[in-house]
Amino acid sequence: MGPVQGSNEAVRSDFVSVVLSTTVSLVEGLRMFPQFEITGVESNGRVDYAIKKAEKIICVVETKQDLPGIGIAQNTRQSQSACDMSKDLIVHKLRETGISNF
Repeated sequence: MGPVQGSNEAVRSDFVSVVLSTTVSLVEGLRMFPQFEITGVESNGRVDYAIKKAEKIICVVETKQDLPGIGIAQNTRQSQSACDMSKDLIVHKLRETGISNF
């Protein structure tokens, strides 16, 4: 695929997509969602990729060309929002089913 450094966001996104798709295909039960909307208590927004197992978000990915500090900060907030979403899902299922082993 060639070097990704210095390329535009679409090319970087394609590169990351290939890597993530391959990785996700190696683990049973994982699914990848590009341009996934995350809504949390303190922040919300769209991430470049979310990886889910069943209904639980286990990974969020944001592609950045440079400024890794900003990317890390953004990814940290998005990860917290994903955790908030998962907690809401667990509480909802607990109320719905009465089963707490999620």
